[in-house]
This record gives sequence, structure tokens and C-alpha cells, in this order.
Amino acid sequence: MQDLSLHHLNPLVLSDLADLHNQWPLLLLYADPVTWIQAAEPAKPAAGIAALLAIQVERLTAVQPCRLVNLSCISLPNLLAWCLDPASPPPVTNSPSIPGPPPFDALLAIEWLQAHPGHLHAYQALDANPLAAGLDRRPPDIHCLERYRLAANLESLLLARRQQADALKGRYIDLQLSLQAWQEDHEQLSRRVALLEQLVAAGSNASLRLQVLLAQALA
Repeated sequence: MQDLSLHHLNPLVLSDLADLHNQWPLLLLYADPVTWIQAAEPAKPAAGIAALLAIQVERLTAVQPCRLVNLSCISLPNLLAWCLDPASPPPVTNSPSIPGPPPFDALLAIEWLQAHPGHLHAYQALDANPLAAGLDRRPPDIHCLERYRLAANLESLLLARRQQADALKGRYIDLQLSLQAWQEDHEQLSRRVALLEQLVAAGSNASLRLQVLLAQALA
């Protein structure tokens, strides 16, 4: 999913339709189900999909220009062109496409959606809305499970596991080097502390001897 803040676009949470500003084009954002499982509670973004369906977006178009935007396949030039002139037809070229997800994320999404088919159907219905995929000139993502299964094939999972193992091994080596450097610093500090203790003891003994000599001289 693209980070809109990188393009100086800041999404706002719309808690009440009365807060709409009719003079601005309205982009209603939603995400691919793979993104849902990255949330602490996947049902929350899934419920957002259902909420968008309940709004009946087509009714909003009578009030102001409105479209649905799948965050997983954004074409920023197309979006900006639509915001400047919502009545213009969508461009034929530069149609965005939904990229394949990471294998393990795809596998988790498959299992989660199979356990929650209602959320799957809601996402498919929303992406098939004429104000979503149609304005992007792309096919609706009604076969997302098949797309996830392709991404979560055995070879991809094994490759991802090896990449993770290599990353963990590299991290382990870095931690070992950091620990070794810390131990060397600790040993060096211990030697300095021991030397300082010796200097303090020698200074204390010298001070005592000096006091004795002064006492003898005064006597």
C-alpha cells in the first residue's frame, strides 16, 4: 500500500457525512485485505469496507464529485487529473494494477478471509463498484483469493523463509559483534577503574605518611 503522505496527501477520518465540503472532490479510501491482517484487529478495517457500502456512494455523487480509491493500486497522476476535472473520462493509459503481496501475508489473508467470507464479499463488491475499478480502467479485484494463492505458492514461501533466515542470521552476527564490542569496552573500563583505585589508594597512603612526618616534625 502506498504512503500518501509521501505525496503530501493526508487522509482524514470522516466521522459524519455532514462534515463534507461540497466544493472539494471526495476520495473514499479503502485497502486490500492483505493490509487488514497487518492491523492489530483485522475486523476493524473490514468493518470500514462495510461502512463504505452502507453509505451508498452513488448518492454522494449527486452532491459532489466522489470516487472510491483502492490504496493498493494508486495512480497518483490519474487521481490528480480526476480531482482537477472529475467530469473528464478516465485515461486509457497508466491504469494501475494491484501488485502481488508478500507470500506469508498472502497466506494469512487466505486463512482469515476463508474464516470471514462476509468481509471478502464486501471487499469484492466495493472494488467492483463503478466508482472504484471502473474509474481506474482496471478489472475489479473479485479474484483476490486466486491472486493470494499465486503469491503464496510453495516456492515463494520457501524463498521468503530463506530470506528471513538470512536476515535473522545477519542480525545475529550484528548482535554478536555489538556484544563483543561492549565486552571490550567493559573490560577497558574495568581496567581504568582498577587503575584509578590504585592511584587513590597510593594517594591516601602518601597522605598518611605526610601527616606522620608533619606530626614528627612538629614534635
